[in-house]
Amino acid sequence: MTQLPQQTWTIPHGWIREFSAAEWPENTTDGGTGVENQITGSTVTILIQAALPGQVDYDGKNLIDVKGGTPAQN
Repeated sequence: MTQLPQQTWTIPHGWIREFSAAEWPENTTDGGTGVENQITGSTVTILIQAALPGQVDYDGKNLIDVKGGTPAQN
């Protein structure tokens, strides 16, 4: 399995505007003990809206702070 980088995202003046989650359709597989239904995964979508406080001009960096991390352990 591919390991994806972990990151910490900080949005000081942000909020969740929209959230949705859906499971992918089941697949029928032969799992060694007979035919089984398995959920193949899910999708989560989060729309985050943010604002700058006061009279601050956006400079491309001051709305969100992203810090790098190590690969996630799966």
